[in-house]
Parts: sequence; structure tokens; C-alpha cells
Amino acid sequence: FFSFFFETGVEDSSFAFGLLMELTRAYLAYADNSRAQDSAAYAIQELLSIYDCREMQTDGPGHQLWRRFPEHVREILEPHLNTRYKSSQKSTDWSGVKKPIYLSKLGNNFAEWSASWAGYLITKVRHDLASKIFTCCSIMMKHDFKVTIYLLPHILVYVLLGCNQEDQQEVYAEIMAVLKHDDQYTISTQDSASDLCQLSTQTVFSMLDHLTQWARHKFQALNAEKFPQSKSNRDKLDSIVSTADYEDYQSVTRFLDLIPQDTLAVASFRSKAYTRAVMHFESFITEKKQNIQEHLGFLQV
Repeated sequence: FFSFFFETGVEDSSFAFGLLMELTRAYLAYADNSRAQDSAAYAIQELLSIYDCREMQTDGPGHQLWRRFPEHVREILEPHLNTRYKSSQKSTDWSGVKKPIYLSKLGNNFAEWSASWAGYLITKVRHDLASKIFTCCSIMMKHDFKVTIYLLPHILVYVLLGCNQEDQQEVYAEIMAVLKHDDQYTISTQDSASDLCQLSTQTVFSMLDHLTQWARHKFQALNAEKFPQSKSNRDKLDSIVSTADYEDYQSVTRFLDLIPQDTLAVASFRSKAYTRAVMHFESFITEKKQNIQEHLGFLQV
């Protein structure tokens, strides 16, 4: 199921298509805000160039991608084939920024937290193409958190594929800060804190779901390579690729295993995602071989 519909990475034309559609939505949504619209225009311009997406005589990937867009979208995209927008984004010195960012000065409302965290994570992406794509979109994230939400799951995958132990620990700390957001804090402060908590938790869930799907897809691909239909001279090369793929798979699954199932269950319950809460609670009981009687208090919360 996942291997058919799942966008494996930034090279996937479905990823490019989805992202350009999302940026087209943002571009139209900001007709009355020239700075935001220019930021969307810049990202569109850069992506069309990166993917070589345009009308061509030859039927290459760029041409095929271009033909996937409905005509009314192509009409919006076409002028951006010849624009000359430059990014005026100032680079942030992240070393001086407090981590976790959640609930810090840069993370006390959802739009700011998500854009700041995404911006920081992008600096940790080692994959050249992914880094280029995320960076040209980062200028738009300050204006439209829907673009941020759209990209964060993909950004996280690429961070985990190339990061060191320290980076991984920072990602873990940020996610745990969101999942363990204290209820008392939310109740005692204004509604905006509650919104921050809800939206941030949902965003973290979608990121973890994406990692799970990515790992499942990678596992299926690795299994398919293990039992190929035919042998060829490329076996040696394939085994090198498989080793790198397996290490990628390990990086993601190890990270997922770090997030405690009981923490996910409580956070799901707090977000009123009851089906998800039960799923994580069941995983917790099975994983820890816990006696369900000891945890009935959680179910009665």
C-alpha cells in the first residue's frame, strides 16, 4: 500500500508536484500581502528551476512533471519560469538560540515555533538536493504555517539520515517538550497556549507517522532487493546501495523507538485523539509486558 502512494524523497516527482501545488495555494492566498506573495513566488521560481519543470520538446522528467499540473495551475506557474527573485533572508545564528525552541522566546505561538524549528532543522540536512529545496521554501515558512506543516515531516527524515548523536538528541528533546507540554501550564494561561499545544502535538504526530510510513516503505524496498527477480553483474553495486539503505532504515527506526509509547498515549489523549491513544497504550503494554491492571488509572483519566 505505502510503496504505491508514498513519496519516498525529494527526487520523487510526486513530492515535487505536491510541494508546487502547496506553494501555488500559498501564492494565491497572499494576493493582499506582497512580501508573503513574493516569498511564495521565489520558492516556486527556484523549484521550477531545480526540477527543470517546463514545457519541452523532449519527454524528460521535467516535462512530465509540468504536464501533471492542471492548466489553470500551469498558467500561474508559467511566469515564474522567467522571474529573477532573490532571497533577502538573513541567516540566523542558531548557536545562540535556546533549545528546545518550544515555549522559548521563538516558540511561544505555533506559527513562530514551527517556522523556527523547521528553519533550524534545515541547517542539519546533509543531503544536497533536499537542503536546496527546503532552504528556498524556508523564506515562505515565516508567512504561512501550512507550508511549514507540509514540509516538516520530510525535513525530519532528511535530518535523521545524516545527523550525529547530538543532533538526534536535540530533535528528541524538541519532540518530547511538545509531547510532555504540562496541562497545568495550558490551563493557567490563555487560549493561545492551548492552541499552541494542540497544533504542535498534531504536527509532531504527523511527523512521527511520516517516519513510520517511510520506514515501512524502506523495509519493503529492502526486502524486494533481498529477493530480486533476476541476478546481474550489478549485484556488487546493489549490495553497497542496500547497505546504505539499511543504515538509513536503522537511523529512522532507532529514533522512533526512542519515543516512549506511554508518553505518546497520554499526549494523544490530551489532544482528544482517542483511537491513537488506545493504539499507543496497547503498544506500551505489549512492549513493556506490563500488567494492564496497573495502568487502569490512565484509561479512566
